[in-house]
Amino acid sequence: MMGIINENIDDVLDKMSRGEELSQEDKNKMSVFQKHLFSGKKENDFKYHRVSELNIAEPNSENHVNESQILVHYDSNTNIKPEYMVKKMAFKEPSGVYWDYRSGDTQVLGLVVEKAFGDNISNLVSERFLQPMGAEVDALWLLDGDQKHEKAFCCFNGVARDYARFGQLILNKGAWGGKQIVDSNYISKATSPASYLKDPTESDNPVDFYGYQYWIIQHKGMEIPFQNGLFGQYVFAIKEKNAVVVRLGESKPIKPIHHHQPEIYSYLDAALSVLK
Repeated sequence: MMGIINENIDDVLDKMSRGEELSQEDKNKMSVFQKHLFSGKKENDFKYHRVSELNIAEPNSENHVNESQILVHYDSNTNIKPEYMVKKMAFKEPSGVYWDYRSGDTQVLGLVVEKAFGDNISNLVSERFLQPMGAEVDALWLLDGDQKHEKAFCCFNGVARDYARFGQLILNKGAWGGKQIVDSNYISKATSPASYLKDPTESDNPVDFYGYQYWIIQHKGMEIPFQNGLFGQYVFAIKEKNAVVVRLGESKPIKPIHHHQPEIYSYLDAALSVLK
């Protein structure tokens, strides 16, 4: 296992971003940094926040990373701060024109929420959602590095009934137990298609499949918002049936149909056959 890196490499990254030639010392720093990132870690080398009681469990001192993370990974071992990485990002294109699915954007959104509220998003989700909604089981949220930033784009682990609560929150228009915990106008906008955006993968057609971090599927005359987890986890909120459908399991992504995995249509048809 690689040792802990104490050297600050921000200056090296600055030189690289400006296209400057690196000294041998700079190259040595980057070499150690890369070995640290690319060294394989055991499957149980994870850090996570317990999202309800938030007892922090960290069985090991390092977590698994892969080569694609080298320019966006940050933790206290390398002294690369998230603010530094965000500042290094450049605009690809004007906002509000084209739709593009980017996990990095969601990660930045998580950091923005942290800054706005002065708290980590595990605490915020616990206090503002799971506790008011009466979650049955503590959820776990995997972290990115020793700074304990949640992987906002993924890796929120819960149980089916608690996932279903998020779907019911949509049907309730943001209300729970007589209390409005999310503004109803926001729920409406978040679960409606961002039709003002163009889909560059489908001839610049208006987007009818995505809202504010919610997927939306047009199926059998219904517009169904849903949450989509990696490898086949789904939470559907079917307003016309006043029903929430949760599917957990594992399935491998294949070529999508209009941005949706083909299996989604089968799951919805099966659910609708029961809900008749």
